Amino acid sequence: MRSVDALRSFVAVVRTGGVSAAARTLHYDPSTVRAHIRGLERRWHVRLLHRSQRDGRNLLTGAGNKIAPQAVEAIAAIDRLDTTAATLGKKQEV
Repeated sequence: MRSVDALRSFVAVVRTGGVSAAARTLHYDPSTVRAHIRGLERRWHVRLLHRSQRDGRNLLTGAGNKIAPQAVEAIAAIDRLDTTAATLGKKQEV
């Protein structure tokens, strides 16, 4: 499991409110998103989500709520880095 992919899955769950919606957004199977979340939980020794039995949505735990803003920020930084690197790469190709 790549950490960036797992973090991207977590951020998608945060933004969409559920694993299924996050999977659709990322074009992943829901089991992949769940595996990513479980991997982060094992790595960090915290539970990030708990599942609502009533509506099937995934709700953030206390730890998930504290980690979510940093995860969103980290993914935004990675996306900016990718954009900058791609732009620089195009300029060097000329």
